[in-house]
Amino acid sequence: MAYGVAVGVVFAFLAGLGFGFNIVFVRAASGRMSSQTIVLLSLILGTPILLAAAALSGQLWSLSMRGWSLYALAGVLHFVVGRSLLYYSIGRIGAASAAVSASPSIVIASILAWILLGEGIGFRLGASVTLISIAVYLVGTKPSGMGAGPRDRILGLAAGLAAAFVYASTTLLVRYTGESSGFPVAGVFASYLAALAVMLPYTLVIKGFPREILVADKYLGFALAAGILVSVGQMLRYEALSLIPVALVVVFVSMNSVYAALLSPLVGSAREKPGLRHLVAAILAVTALSLAAMGA
Repeated sequence: MAYGVAVGVVFAFLAGLGFGFNIVFVRAASGRMSSQTIVLLSLILGTPILLAAAALSGQLWSLSMRGWSLYALAGVLHFVVGRSLLYYSIGRIGAASAAVSASPSIVIASILAWILLGEGIGFRLGASVTLISIAVYLVGTKPSGMGAGPRDRILGLAAGLAAAFVYASTTLLVRYTGESSGFPVAGVFASYLAALAVMLPYTLVIKGFPREILVADKYLGFALAAGILVSVGQMLRYEALSLIPVALVVVFVSMNSVYAALLSPLVGSAREKPGLRHLVAAILAVTALSLAAMGA
């Protein structure tokens, strides 16, 4: 039991670190690539990785049609809508600011669960909302991204908060689907596959072929690294959830905003300059999410 808990903690820590690096690499790639292209690359890279994981776990053909349908819906919402909003926010206001603005998903999920499912609400959730509000104010009034004007601040912050709302909604949907259908590894593959089936034709037909992926430079390298890291991070997060309590997983994974604040100057220093306020905001966000998770 102790070994399983230790492994779960390691998986959750690595998932948070992977998500932190993903945010930083997306910021670096956005110097030349659009958010839609980066999302598409992440789905193209992640789908075969998750297919292999589902096959190795023996879950690939275990899902019911209802399970496939619900996980697919969650995937389109989370990985097409939510991820596009987050990556757009990163391009507008920077990695550190976007990570914090998109972080209150569990707080929003708790509020939605209170409204829609009749779950309780107490002091911890109220404190979480207060801390998250302060954190968002800190990153919104002075974004970490260099050259972010007033319009960038408004659009980037709005996109980050909208991503948090989408992630909160899909959290409830995935939780419901997992409880009723099970097989989370196959579920995340179904989500990725559905998201790719939507994102690929949208990009090719509406936006045209993303020619920036034909240029083998550092920006493409950053986008590819981001796609691999976010896919592996999703697998590690699901594995951690099967080994340790949800609250503990949330705490470790939510550290991605702190990692983004610390790592972003090392990768995209020319376009990213987080300061003490962004680190403080990230710590406030982690504290808020921890309180919300422990009270969930």
